[in-house]
Amino acid sequence: MPPKIEKDQHLVVANLASSENEGGVQPPPLQVSGPDTEMPQSSGAITPSEPPVPPLDETLESRSFWKAGNYAVGPTCRPSAFEGSLEHARVHPKFLHSNATSHKWAFGAIAELMDNAVDEIQNGATFVKVDKVDVMKDHSPALLFQDDGGGMNPELLRKCMSLGYSSKKSNTTIGQYGNGFKTSTMRLGADVIVFSRSTRASKATQSIGLLSYTFLRKTGQDDVIVPMIDFDVSSHWAEPIIYGSEEDWSSNLKTILEWSPFKSKEDLLLQFEDIGPHGTKVIIFNLWLNDEGIYELAFDDDDEDIRLRDEAVRGTTKAHKKIAEIQNHISYRIRYSLRAYASMLYLRPFKNFQIILRGKPVQQFNIADELRYRNVITYKPQLAPGSKECAVVTSIGFIKEAPALAVSGFNVYHKNRLIRPFWKVTPDGSVKGNGVVGVLEADFIEPAHDKQDFERSSLFVRLENKLKQMVAEFWKNHCHLIGYKPLLPSARDTQKGPGQPPVVHAESDCQQDLGDEQPVHEVPDEVTSEDDLGSITAEQLCEENILLFQRCDEYMQKEAELRQTIEELERQLEEMRSKCTQLSSHIEAKRKLKHEGDFSFREAWFHLSDEYPIKYEAERLPPPLVADLNGDGKKEILVATHDAKIQVLEPHARRVDEGFSEARLLAEVSLLPDKTRVASGRRPVAMATGVIDRTYKTGQPQKQVLVVVTSGWWVLCFDHNLKKLWESNHQDDFPHNAHHREIAISISNYTLKHGDSGLVIVGGRMEMQPHIYLDPFEEIGMAERDAEQHRRSASEKEGSENSGTVNLRHFAFYAHDGRKGELRWSRKNENIEEHSSDPSQLIPQHNYKLDVHALNTRHPGEVECREYRESILGVMPHHWDRREDTLLKLSHFKRHKRKTVKKVPGKSTTYPFHKPEENHPPGKDETKKISNLIGKAAKYANSAKPKKPMAYIPTITNYTQLWWVPNVVVAHQKEGIEAVHLASGRTICKLHLQEGGLHADINGDGVLDHVQAVGGNGAEQTVVSGSMDVLRPCWAVATSGVPVREQLFNASICHHSPFNLFQHGDFYRGFGRSDTASLEVATPILIPKSDGHRHRKGSHGDVVFLTNRGEVTAYSPGLHGHDAVWRWQLLTEATWSNLPSPSGMMEGGGTTVPTLKPISLRVHDSQQMILAAGDQTGVIISPGGSILASIDLPAPPTHALITEDFSNDGLTDLIVVTSNGVYGFVQTRRPGALFFSTLVGCLLVVMGVIFITQHLNSVKGKPRGPR
Repeated sequence: MPPKIEKDQHLVVANLASSENEGGVQPPPLQVSGPDTEMPQSSGAITPSEPPVPPLDETLESRSFWKAGNYAVGPTCRPSAFEGSLEHARVHPKFLHSNATSHKWAFGAIAELMDNAVDEIQNGATFVKVDKVDVMKDHSPALLFQDDGGGMNPELLRKCMSLGYSSKKSNTTIGQYGNGFKTSTMRLGADVIVFSRSTRASKATQSIGLLSYTFLRKTGQDDVIVPMIDFDVSSHWAEPIIYGSEEDWSSNLKTILEWSPFKSKEDLLLQFEDIGPHGTKVIIFNLWLNDEGIYELAFDDDDEDIRLRDEAVRGTTKAHKKIAEIQNHISYRIRYSLRAYASMLYLRPFKNFQIILRGKPVQQFNIADELRYRNVITYKPQLAPGSKECAVVTSIGFIKEAPALAVSGFNVYHKNRLIRPFWKVTPDGSVKGNGVVGVLEADFIEPAHDKQDFERSSLFVRLENKLKQMVAEFWKNHCHLIGYKPLLPSARDTQKGPGQPPVVHAESDCQQDLGDEQPVHEVPDEVTSEDDLGSITAEQLCEENILLFQRCDEYMQKEAELRQTIEELERQLEEMRSKCTQLSSHIEAKRKLKHEGDFSFREAWFHLSDEYPIKYEAERLPPPLVADLNGDGKKEILVATHDAKIQVLEPHARRVDEGFSEARLLAEVSLLPDKTRVASGRRPVAMATGVIDRTYKTGQPQKQVLVVVTSGWWVLCFDHNLKKLWESNHQDDFPHNAHHREIAISISNYTLKHGDSGLVIVGGRMEMQPHIYLDPFEEIGMAERDAEQHRRSASEKEGSENSGTVNLRHFAFYAHDGRKGELRWSRKNENIEEHSSDPSQLIPQHNYKLDVHALNTRHPGEVECREYRESILGVMPHHWDRREDTLLKLSHFKRHKRKTVKKVPGKSTTYPFHKPEENHPPGKDETKKISNLIGKAAKYANSAKPKKPMAYIPTITNYTQLWWVPNVVVAHQKEGIEAVHLASGRTICKLHLQEGGLHADINGDGVLDHVQAVGGNGAEQTVVSGSMDVLRPCWAVATSGVPVREQLFNASICHHSPFNLFQHGDFYRGFGRSDTASLEVATPILIPKSDGHRHRKGSHGDVVFLTNRGEVTAYSPGLHGHDAVWRWQLLTEATWSNLPSPSGMMEGGGTTVPTLKPISLRVHDSQQMILAAGDQTGVIISPGGSILASIDLPAPPTHALITEDFSNDGLTDLIVVTSNGVYGFVQTRRPGALFFSTLVGCLLVVMGVIFITQHLNSVKGKPRGPR
C-alpha cells in the first residue's frame, strides 16, 4: 500500500523557531522546506548529497556540559533569500546550549520533564517512568522518560520542538513558558529522540522527532534543524505520512537513523510497542560528563535510584557523627538522590498516578505530616488592586529529630510543585529557629524559568518577611518544648530582695547563641543565676535526681506495657484476618454453588488395555495426553501402549446416564521401524504435543505435532495426521543396560536458527540396573547389545558391573529442529563426582552467567543462583516423586535487583541469603536491564486484517534480549532446578534441592521454603531444619532458605485436636497416636490465598497434607512467617495402602499412586480447589475445608489423576489411569434454585402478557380493515 500523502501541509524538517500563536486559531506550520515552498533548500529538508561542511578548525568537542558551547562556528552555507521573499530569523545551535544553562542543577531538568507527564493527568496519564537504558550502538547509558498520557500528533510534536510555544492554559498545569522541554533535555544530554502516539479526531498517528546537538555541531549547521517522520496507524499498521515528496521523508528517516541510537526503521517502530494506544517516550542519550570525565548522573550506586555523582561523593565522606546525621536527613538527600527529591516534588498525593523510578514506585512524602507541635497559620497576601483575594495556609512545627539536627526552612510549592525546598529565612549562625520547618503553597507569586526559585517581586519580599515573623513567634512560644532554656532577665530588670526569687518577664525569648552544640532535653526548665547557686544544697540536688529517676522508671514501665498491648493486638488482628479469609472463602464457595448449581463427576468413557505385569518403576508408561492435534476444535486422548503404539481416542464428552461407554479409536501409530517390525528399545517412556509453526493467522486453529521418546532413546516426531516427520537416536551416549529415571519433553514454536520451524528439547537422566526386566523387544535385540557392549569405554564397563543402582547424576539435553529434527545443540551425559554426606554440603550450587561468551572465563560457583532469585521463584513450586514429575519449562531469567524487603506488619524481615560482593565499574551497567520493553507489536498491528503478515516469533540467539522471549529452559529434576541457556545449551544455574516434599515460598517473604511430611512405615526420620531434628511419623516440618537457614514450623498432620494444649514437644508427639507402622504421606501442596497483600504467583497460601488414612490437613503461615496456624482437618475416603517390597518390585500388579493436587473447576478460573484421591475414592475439597464432590474410582490408579477439559465445555474433567485401562469422568452441573426461580418467574410474566393481549383483542371484536 503506498504511503499517505497529505495535501494540506508540507512539513519535512522542522526548524526550531518560536511560535507566538497562543489562541484557538490553527497555528501555521513551522519554518520548513518542501516542494511548494520558495525558501532555500538549506532551510528545509536535509540533502544527504550536499551536507554542510564542518569548520576546519573544530577540535574534539568536550563532553562536559559547561564546555559544550565552546566550539568554532564556520561560515554559513545558507544562500541569501530570493528576491521578493522575507528573510526569517534563525536560531543558531549554540542557543540550545546557552538556553539550557538556565538549569544549574540536573535534577531541576529532570523535574521539568516529570512536570510534562504530570500535566498529562488531565488527559488520562497514570504513570511516568524514569529509568536508565542502554544505547544499542555503543552500550552507553541513556535516560528514559515515558508516560501514558494523551500523546502528541504530528502538529503538537512540532510545536513541542519549537521555542516559546505552550498550549497549557489551565490553572492546574505547571508548565507555562513553552521552553522547559528544550532546556531540560539539552541540560541532561547532547541529543534526545521523542516517540509519541496519539489518537485525535478518529486518526491514530505516531511520530518520531530528533533534536540532536551532536548532529548540528558536527554537520556545521547554522540553524536548528529537527528531522521528524510520522506514521498513520489508524488501520493498525504503520503507513508513512508524506508532507511533500517521498525523498524528503526518506531524507528525514536517514538522518534520524544516522544520528540516533537506532539502526533501522524497524528498530524505531519497536519503541512504540510498550507505549500503548497513546503516550510519549523520551530518550536522552550522549549524557553529559563532569570535569573528571565520568557521567554526571550515577546509575550504579543504587539500583533503585539515580544520583548526582558530585553531590553523592560529598555526602558519603567520613564526617563528624552529627554531620553524618544531617546528611542522612531528607533535606540533604534531595541534593543528590532523585528518589528523595521526587518524593517531595509534589505537595498533594496523586490518586491514580505514580512516579516509577527505575522500576519501583516513588512513595510521596510530605514533611508536614511528621512535624511536632504543628501549627497551622493562614496568611492573606496584599495583592494588586482588582486581583482576586487568596489565603495561604502554612503548616509550621519542629522536625521529629529536633533539637538534635539543625535543619530548618520552608518548603514552598507553586501549583502543587516544589519550587524552593527548605528555604532558610533565619540568619546563618543563629540558634533561633533550629528545627523549625514549614510547608506552604504560594500560587500568588510566579516561579522563575528553571522552577527552582521565584521572581524577585514585592510580593516575594513581603512573603519572606512574613515567614521570618512566623518563625520568630513559633520559636518564642514553643522552643522550651524541645529542651531550649528561656532567657533570664538582666540584672537591671531583676529586683531581688533577701530570700525573693528572680522575676522573669512574661515575653521572654529562648536563649540564643548556645554554641555549636545544641541543648538537649536534660537542660532544666528553670535556670538559676550564679548568685543563687550557693543557696542550693547537695541534698536538694540528690532529691531532685531521685525524682527524675523515678519518673524515668515509670515511663519505661508504661512503654513495656504498651509494647505488650501492641503485640497482643497484632496477634488478635492476624487471627481475625485469618478467620475473615476463611469465612470469605466459604461465602465464595456457597455463592458459586448458589448461582451455578451443584456439580459432580459422571462416568463418561473407558478404554481397556491388556494386562501387563509391571515389576519395576522404569516399566511404567507415560500418562495419557489431552490435545487437539488436527485443530478441529475437538480434543483427543493420546494413550501409549506396551506394544510400542500410540493410540488416538475420541472421548464421549457428555454422558449423564450411569455407566461407562467405550471410547472410539480414531487412529494409532506404531513406534517400530518401517522395515523391521520387531526391534528393541521402542517402548514409549515420554510423549508430548505442541505447536511448532512460527507463523499463524489470528483465530485460525493451530495444528500440533506429537513427540515420543522410547526406552532406547529414540526420539520420534509425528505431524497432526500421525505421519512421521523425523526420528533421532541418542542411545550411544548412555550405557546399554541403563533405563530412564527422568525424562521430559518441551515443544515450542521458537527457533534457534533461521529457517527452522519450532524447537523440540528432550532431557533425561539414566540409571543403571543389571537386573532390570527386559521387554520382549529388548530381549530380541540382546545379541546386538552384547556386541555393542565390547565397544564401550572402560568407565562404562566398570559402571555396568557394579551391583545395585548406579546414579549417573547428570541430566542430558538435546535440542532439535521441530520440522526436520536436526540437532541444534546437546549437553551430553557426564558422570558427576559423588557429594559428601556432610549435611552442610548437601546443597551445592553451581551457577553461571547468562552471558554465554563469558562462561569460558567463569568458574563454577563464582556467580550463584541467588543472582536469579526472582526468576527461580517464578518457576516454583517444585516437587518430584516420579518420572512424570520431571518437567521442562521455557522461561526468561534475569538478574535479581536487590531491593529492600517489603515490610508487612507483623512479618519477619530476616533475609536468608548472604549478599554477595558487588563490583560495578563506572559507566557499566551490570544489571543488563533492557531499556525498550518490547511487547507483541506484530500481533497487535496485524489483528485487524488477516491479509497482513503472520505473528512474529523471533529466532533465539546469544544476543536475544527481549523480555517476553524465553532465554532458558528450566528442568524440574529429582535433585532440584537446573536452568540451561536456550541458545547454546550451557548450564546457567543449578540449584540442588532436598529430595521429597514441596519447594515453594509458602509465607510470601521472597525466600524459597521446603515443606516435608514424615511417614516412612513408622520409623523416625532425621531432617535438616537449621539443625538436625528427629521427627516421628505424622509430623511435618517447614524450613526456609537454600541451604536451610531456619525452621518455620513443625506440626502434626494426624488426629488434630484444637483443644489439645500440647501441640509441640515429646509429650504431644506420643499423645493420641494410633499405629503408624503403615503410614504413608503424599507430597504436600500449596493453595494460594489472599490476605490483603500482593504476593508472587504460586506463593503464600495454605499448605495441605494427605495421609493414606484419608486425613487431609491444612495449615497456614503464622503471623511473623514462623509457626503454623491450624485451619482445618477432614477425614475422607481417599485412602490407600502400598505394601513395601524388599526386592524393589511392585506387588499385586502395581503400586497405587495417590493424588493431591490443586484443581480449578473451570479452565480459566483462578479459584483453586483441592483434589485428593486414594485407591478407591477421590474427593474435591474447597479451600475452607468442605467436601464438594466425591468420585468412585474403578480401580487403583497407577498415575496421579489427570485434570483436563476433554469435553470442550470449559469445565475441568478427570482421567483415571489404572493397570487395565483408562477411564474418563466428565464434570456436570445442575442449575441451582435461583436459576429455576428466575426461569419460572419469566414464564409466568410471558404467560400473563399473552393472556392480557388475547383478552384485549377479544373485547375489541373483529379488527377493522384498512380505510
